[in-house]
Amino acid sequence: MRKIKCFLGNMKKKIVVGATVAAVTVMSAMPVMASDTSSVDSSVITTALETGLNDTANDVLGYIAIALPVGLLVFGAIFGIKKAKAFFSTVAK
Repeated sequence: MRKIKCFLGNMKKKIVVGATVAAVTVMSAMPVMASDTSSVDSSVITTALETGLNDTANDVLGYIAIALPVGLLVFGAIFGIKKAKAFFSTVAK
């Protein structure tokens, strides 16, 4: 039971992000589905969901393109500091 709790604790953020992306995707398709009440068939729903998914994917890729350079810079700085600290501690011994 403890392993399951630990696993769920580690997956908490991923579950929240996944649920948020799913909710945003469905919400972005709702106006298109609601606007066409005269003929609700599978092609309209398919097109609406496809449009919503494409928009969401484009938004997520845009956010990744913004956050990636900053994240790499921070990761590189932390990595470099740790390696420099380890190097100087071996030289000082």
